[in-house]
Formats: sequence, C-alpha cells, structure tokens
Amino acid sequence: MTTKLIRYILYSIAIVFIASISDLNATRVSGEVSGEWTREGHPYDVMENIVLRAGQTLTIDAGVQVLFQSGTNFIVYGTLVANGAARDSIIFRANNRQVGDWRWLKFEGPAANRSVLNYCVITHTERGLHMLNASPTISNSRISNHETTCVRIERSQGKLLNSDISNSQRTSIIITDNSYPTVRNCRIVNSPDNGIAIASNSGGIISGNTIIGAGDNGIFLSSA
Repeated sequence: MTTKLIRYILYSIAIVFIASISDLNATRVSGEVSGEWTREGHPYDVMENIVLRAGQTLTIDAGVQVLFQSGTNFIVYGTLVANGAARDSIIFRANNRQVGDWRWLKFEGPAANRSVLNYCVITHTERGLHMLNASPTISNSRISNHETTCVRIERSQGKLLNSDISNSQRTSIIITDNSYPTVRNCRIVNSPDNGIAIASNSGGIISGNTIIGAGDNGIFLSSA
C-alpha cells in the first residue's frame, strides 16, 4: 500500500469522523418551538415542521445555523427575533444544500408583526420567505437560491431593507393582495421573470433598489 493511498484513507476516515461528531452535537427540533436558540446548542436540525405560536417568542443568537430536512417548513405566528451580525449571520438552509428541499419560512397573522430578521441568510427553499397578513422587518439579509419566488408579500405592510435578493427561478419579489410594504435599498439579482411584481391593489414604498438580470421586467405592475 502506497503512502499516498494511506494518506487518502486516513483523510476519508477523518472527514467521516468529523461529520459524525457534528451530527451528535446538533439539537434536533420539531413541532412547537419557543425560547432561545444559542451558539452552544447549534446547529438546530429541523426534523419535522416547526411552528412558533402566537404569543410565544423565539430568539436566535448570532452565528446559529438552522438546518431543514427535506419537505419541512417553519411557520411563525408569534415573535421571531433573529439578530445576527455582519460577520456572524444566522443561517436558515437545507440540510443537504439542495435548492427546493425545504418548503418555506412563513410569517402569518398580526401576532408576527414584531418579528425581526437582521443579518440572516435564507436559502434553498421551494417557496422562499412569505409574509401573509403579517408585517415583520427583514434587514441586512440575503434571501437567495429558491425554487420559485424569493419573497412573497401578501396582505402585508412588512419591511424589506438593505438586503440581497437573488437567484429565484421565477420573480424575485411578489407584492400582492392589498399589500403596502417598504422595499428599500435592496439588491435584486437574477430573476428569470420580474425583479419585483406588484399586483391586486397593492403598492408601498419601493425605493433605492438595484435590479440586475431580470428576464422580463425590473418592476412589473398589474392591477396595482
């Protein structure tokens, strides 16, 4: 057996060992969630759908990774506070890093209005980030590589600020159904359809955004 082959075998064993230790250190979550997710407990491995109920709060510390198993989602009816940092983002992604593998991060109902995502990364979903009759604030974040839309805003006055929205496989941001959000100072890149689509009696404050690589329109208005 050559020295090169021995080194390769030892390297492969080391990689498997590190991956096993990482999996042992993960905190597995499912069902109803609340409280605080800390660096000490991360990564948080979402085994089945998780939900934050109205009246409950979940705080996620900077640097935490939340890894979603195939087909799972996160619905927020309460207050989600995820304050990352410029060099220590909070990451929500598919465990296997495959685009479309988990469903979405969804804020629903007025009890979610006080939710905040700051310096977060949301990636690999099927349906992106969804605001439905809820108005959270999303800032300094990256929402990228989603199977359909990156952000859907529906019956909402939510805020999307200073964020990178990129690599949707349809329209990057949809604003619809009597929504009046603020979308300000965002960089919106690589949309096969539209950068922003505004429809169904919707409007809002849309200003200071840079839209690059929209297949059809930078901003598309339909019954707005």
